Amino acid sequence: MHHVRELCDEVFGANNFVAIIQFEKNSGQTTSLISVDVDFIVWYSKKFVFSSANIEELTIHGLRRSFSLLGEAAGAPAGAIAQVMGHKPSATAEGYRPRSIDALRPFLEQIESYILERAGVTFDASIQPGKLRVVAR
Repeated sequence: MHHVRELCDEVFGANNFVAIIQFEKNSGQTTSLISVDVDFIVWYSKKFVFSSANIEELTIHGLRRSFSLLGEAAGAPAGAIAQVMGHKPSATAEGYRPRSIDALRPFLEQIESYILERAGVTFDASIQPGKLRVVAR
């Protein structure tokens, strides 16, 4: 649990930590040495995260909607945007044709490039393609 907490502190910020909640599961194997009938929730608060960044009223739904609208503005097909967001292909737009991750990647890169350009962030996608990178103005 210690390493999970360290990782979460790094990702979410230690000042956003609320609690570690331990609860007993209804099922699970128990041996004479180790009990696996307990689970943990590591709780961080987005209110702390957002308030420290001076952001108000941000929701996951709002982020998904913004991504969808920015994807359309970037010129990506509606079906590809929906599949990047985790939706199944629709019958009318896609004929139920799911795209592979490799087939979706160019659309995601197109959307990412558009968003970063609008934010004034210089980004060269050809440097280490497919790797996570920190971008900043």
